[in-house]
Amino acid sequence: MKISIKSDGKKIVLVFPNLIFLNAPMLRLAENYSGGAMPHIPSKSVRKLRKTIRKMKKIHKGWELVDVQSSNGDVVKIKM
Repeated sequence: MKISIKSDGKKIVLVFPNLIFLNAPMLRLAENYSGGAMPHIPSKSVRKLRKTIRKMKKIHKGWELVDVQSSNGDVVKIKM
């Protein structure tokens, strides 16, 4: 996952492996601290989701999950 933030002429790029966010222990942690807002997702479904994301990245090379631009020129992009 690549997160790009551009604000006031400065650009910050953060790169994280998808495995950091898409694994069963991390989802359990998110469930515990979401106050019931996040549903339970079985571990088998998480593995299927990771596999599907890998396939989509191969098919769609420039796949962007988020592309937000404000009126004053700030930009946030998240790519898988």
